Amino acid sequence: MHLYKVYPSRWRVLLAVAALNIAINTLLLSFSSVATSAAFYYEKDPNEVDTLTSVGFFLSIPSGFLVTWLVEKIGLKYIQNP
Repeated sequence: MHLYKVYPSRWRVLLAVAALNIAINTLLLSFSSVATSAAFYYEKDPNEVDTLTSVGFFLSIPSGFLVTWLVEKIGLKYIQNP
């Protein structure tokens, strides 16, 4: 039977990732309410403004894989136990 040791730094990383996801999702939810106003202000089609949000979302998927690879390759050297 394998017993896993829980390191405090892993909890900090988990909290940081969770906080970033909450911030991004809050931004996406709040942006949708002002998309029509932004489209009117910048004299653009609302679909063009909505595309900006979609591009950001879809770019986060490959960047997530890139960051995962970097963490596996380099490690989390800057997060240390107190």
